[in-house]
Amino acid sequence: MPPAFAITRSTAEVREAGKFFPRGSLTFQLLKPLESSPTPHSGLEAEHTARVIFIMKKKIGVVLLAVAIVAGVGIAVVSRNASNNEGPAAGGPPGAMAPRVPVAEVIVRTMTPTVEFTGYLAAPETVELRSRVGGAIDAVSVPEGSLVSKGQLLFQIDPRPFQVALDTAQAQLHQAEVLTAQAQSDFERAERLVSTGAVSRKTYDDAVSARNARQAQVQAAKAAWLPPGSTCPMHG
Repeated sequence: MPPAFAITRSTAEVREAGKFFPRGSLTFQLLKPLESSPTPHSGLEAEHTARVIFIMKKKIGVVLLAVAIVAGVGIAVVSRNASNNEGPAAGGPPGAMAPRVPVAEVIVRTMTPTVEFTGYLAAPETVELRSRVGGAIDAVSVPEGSLVSKGQLLFQIDPRPFQVALDTAQAQLHQAEVLTAQAQSDFERAERLVSTGAVSRKTYDDAVSARNARQAQVQAAKAAWLPPGSTCPMHG
């Protein structure tokens, strides 16, 4: 007789012939061949065992068929993607032209090495401009940022207040020049007379002092007049 099969639930053996068990609740174990004994149920047990083996084979076949179908579909999808990527334009519609790639001719020439640095410009000389007199600026003679030369007029201050001061200084200068001329004449006369003893030495010294004082007044009157403007002290 063929080997007999025992249907077990966990570890307890179930030997009830013809009983139906739910799917997944039973395990099958090949036992040692059961001794054939003339029992009343031996024929039913053999029939039930054959039926269980047939159901198991049928389920295994269905599972293998499903696995084969899934594998075939995956291989077909991969093959289709590979064929699409190898077309004229990957990722584009069928029949599309391949994208144009710009090219350039290789030219052999001598290259001069260059080096770039970052920095800032600083003037070698700096000067602070200040007007010697205060007043409102009437005109600017040079544009901002332009080159200038030493002595060039930069800006002009409103000359009207200074014109009044100039007229006064010129009048004082003229008066000082007249007095200086008179003092010079007195000095020359005293110089001639002192040599002959006609005048005293003190009279001669007073004439010299008066002449020098008048000359100083002339210089002071000239210095009182200042041009109402500023000139550049340097080139740049």
